[in-house]
Amino acid sequence: MRKEKQNAQRMVRNTKGAALIFFVLFVTFTSIVVILGITGTLIREFKSAENMLVSSEVYYAAESGSEDAYYRLKEELSYSGTQTLILGEATATTTITNIGAGNWEIVVQADKELLIRKIQTDISTTVTNADFPYGAQVGEGGIVMDNVSEIKGDSGAGCDVFSNGSVIGSLGATVTGNITISTGISEDAAERSVVCVADQILAQANPEIDFAQSFVASNTLQLAKISLYLKKNENPGDETIRIVADIAGSPNTVTLAQGTLSSSLVGTTYAWIDVVFPTPATLTAGNTYWIVFDDAGPHASRHYTWCNDTAAGYANGEIQYSEDWDDGSWAGVVGDLAFRLFWGEGFSEVKEVDVSGIVKANTITNSTIGGDAYYQTISGSTVGGTSYPGSADPPVVPMPLSDANITSWRTAAEAGSVISGNCPDDPACSLNMGPVKIDGNLTVSINDTFTITGIVYVTGDFYPENNTAIVCDVSFGDQSCILLVDGNIDVSNNAAFSGSGDPDSFLLALSTVEDCNGGTQETWCGPENSAIYVANNATGVIFYATNSKIHLNNGVNVTTVVGHKLHLANGAIITYDTDVSDLNFSSGPDGGWVVNDWEEVE
Repeated sequence: MRKEKQNAQRMVRNTKGAALIFFVLFVTFTSIVVILGITGTLIREFKSAENMLVSSEVYYAAESGSEDAYYRLKEELSYSGTQTLILGEATATTTITNIGAGNWEIVVQADKELLIRKIQTDISTTVTNADFPYGAQVGEGGIVMDNVSEIKGDSGAGCDVFSNGSVIGSLGATVTGNITISTGISEDAAERSVVCVADQILAQANPEIDFAQSFVASNTLQLAKISLYLKKNENPGDETIRIVADIAGSPNTVTLAQGTLSSSLVGTTYAWIDVVFPTPATLTAGNTYWIVFDDAGPHASRHYTWCNDTAAGYANGEIQYSEDWDDGSWAGVVGDLAFRLFWGEGFSEVKEVDVSGIVKANTITNSTIGGDAYYQTISGSTVGGTSYPGSADPPVVPMPLSDANITSWRTAAEAGSVISGNCPDDPACSLNMGPVKIDGNLTVSINDTFTITGIVYVTGDFYPENNTAIVCDVSFGDQSCILLVDGNIDVSNNAAFSGSGDPDSFLLALSTVEDCNGGTQETWCGPENSAIYVANNATGVIFYATNSKIHLNNGVNVTTVVGHKLHLANGAIITYDTDVSDLNFSSGPDGGWVVNDWEEVE
């Protein structure tokens, strides 16, 4: 009995011991689980925080790569297409791609510890690039060269001349380079669409990429150039414009002529933009042809807009679009896209000029040609090189600037400040101005230096008095500055012009006066019925008046001119500086670049 009782007590003790051990194990296990849970959470949070820190480091590395590329482009520093930047332990690989017409795409991929972030930035320059490859580039008004007048290059170099009208010289008139005179051109007053009603956006989304406008040829002549009524969003690239025949009511796939639409000539508001054809096509009267806008799109935001007359007021045309112009698949759009046609016809001549280089013109009369001569008719002339009778008239070349460029400069000037009155009379005037619109005349007083710090737009006349200086601010560097005048530019006193001091910097003096072409004197014309009258030496400046006449008085020496008509009086000289062949114009020394788009990409 006692033994059984002892066994029972022993079993109770053992059971209590086992329970205690189980309880201890349970508590220990639970504690371990809790501790592990807390530890795991802490580890995950720590890891998450570490990842966020690394992600931020990688992001800042990507941003640094993007900013470095932007700085290099803006400051014209050297860069490679792909380059690497190390920030801490993160590595950023930057790819810079020029996507045309002042546009760049910057893609930066940064990584650290297998964590990757990627940034894409699209930037463009708002600087207007313009080529001035000729000592004189003149429109249909042509050039008159009086006795011993001369167009030559600096330091004895050659200097080329291009004109859409005749070059008529006299005793001792000399060109120390080449002369090219295009065929005369005339606008078709009937076959055109000039009404603007609605935007027709081009190449924004498939399949509305390439657009075409048809027309009927009114003449059997060469199509010298066309004008399209366009604007742009952001900064798209240059585009190809084609002339094709009609086939079954749609554009053919064979190009008869093609030219380049230069993005730099198109603004953000509508303007007529010329497209010339280096090899013009001869069209047949009564036949239907198409103007094809060949775009490499689609582009979501960087695109052109061609204005549409949705009432379809032009009876002989229609609009069609295609995903790719030469795949033969076209669809219609209601309306007519705005266009104008210019035919190559008329008479052009080089007469009584000594030319050291090559001459290309319809007719050459009483001239001495040092190089080759290309012509239809020649008389009373000597040719030092080879003669090419029966040569086709040269094609038209575009002017360096467009109406859209001028409109954008007016807008940029007005955005700076506006002075409602003549300068220097108004209290707001100073000798350092720009960007600014002067709603009146601008006179620079005797012995003063007028410094252009941004675009200066004058609605009246510009008149520098004796011993004045008109200069670009030094901060323009290798860029050039702009003096835009709606009235007459009269440089009849001893005025000096110059750029910023950099050899690539010049001052552009531009008059928008129309119809001062040597005819009846109008109230808005200057001396000698001119938009720009220059009576003393003025180097370092480009005189520009494509709608009117530029008159260089006796003995004057200037750098280069662009105008509708040019008259060099006795002994007047153009001494061309090759540094003007490729210039950059901006609204001011601090302007010139915009960020069009920024995003983090996959």
